[in-house]
Amino acid sequence: VASIAAMIQQLREFGLSQKVVSNGASDSPQLIELIGDASEGMQIVTPPTTSPNEQQFSNFVSSFEGLHGEAQSAIIWAAFAYDAVGVLAEAIAEVGTDGEAIRDYFYGVDGYKGVSGTFSFDENGDATGIPIVLKESRDGERIEVRPMSMQ
Repeated sequence: VASIAAMIQQLREFGLSQKVVSNGASDSPQLIELIGDASEGMQIVTPPTTSPNEQQFSNFVSSFEGLHGEAQSAIIWAAFAYDAVGVLAEAIAEVGTDGEAIRDYFYGVDGYKGVSGTFSFDENGDATGIPIVLKESRDGERIEVRPMSMQ
């Protein structure tokens, strides 16, 4: 976050006022704290801060914060990591530790219900079904502007 903050601050110091567009790596409250008004209007394409599986996500956030305190970035990234381990553990329990068997298991996953949402894997092994939103910095806060399609 510090390197992104430095880059945006330098853009503003050089008099450049274009809208900054970034990815989820910029979705951190610390960024706004570091650069203040320089973040105004910044747009971020990222997963939403919450999950469609609200109860599971809420339980995850409570457990996470109880163990680690407040997340340093958007909590959804920790939820993705948790889900990745969960679906991998499920695969190993089902097919063992052979890499090809695990890969083939992932291809067959249809609607894994994790804390981050419900997802599957396509023919390339990429996760599908994970929502994406457009966020914007306004008046010192990061707000979700609208959902986005990855199609």
